[in-house]
Amino acid sequence: MWVIDRITDDIAVCECLESGKTIQIPLPKGAKEGHILHQDGEAYTIDHEKTQQRLAILTNRMNKLFAKNIGGHTND
Repeated sequence: MWVIDRITDDIAVCECLESGKTIQIPLPKGAKEGHILHQDGEAYTIDHEKTQQRLAILTNRMNKLFAKNIGGHTND
């Protein structure tokens, strides 16, 4: 599974979430930083479902972190 780390011109720098390896690929149409990409042979497409799942997980982590730093506790 690849995530777009950053975009330079029309090149996406992607990181493999499992290995940490990075690659540079042509930017898939409509793709943005943070999108999860699915690789099918030489083609990469946005995996909207996994992107939303990852966003929800990261948002939850940030909310817990900020709750700890502001109030000293979380609402677990």
